Parts: sequence; C-alpha cells; structure tokens
Amino acid sequence: MENAFRILGLCHDTNIKEVKTKYKLLAKKWHPDVQDENQSKNNKDKFIDITNAYKIILESFKKPAKT
Repeated sequence: MENAFRILGLCHDTNIKEVKTKYKLLAKKWHPDVQDENQSKNNKDKFIDITNAYKIILESFKKPAKT
C-alpha cells in the first residue's frame, strides 16, 4: 500500500477528499485520450497505475464489516 501513496504523491495521513482530488488531477493529466499518440502506451500504463493505486487507497478507508 505504501507504493500506492507514492504513486499518487500523497502522505499516509491524508484524508479521502485529498485522495480524490489528487486522483482526478493525475487521471486528467495521464489519460491516454488526451495525450500525444506517440506516447499512448506509456500514458495508458501510467493511467492504469494511478487508477489501481487510487482503488487500493480507497479500500484502506473503508471500515471493516461488522460480524
């Protein structure tokens, strides 16, 4: 999970609002549809990494289910 925070450029003590804001910024920047076609593959990989990191961090904010 530490890698996920690093990918998004966040500290471990960040809140959910900061995570969402940072994700939106990075997703917009690295989305393959808005980049040069020559770098499309690299941008797609970067975008996938950012999205996966975002999902991992969101999971960490979820509370465990009560049993």
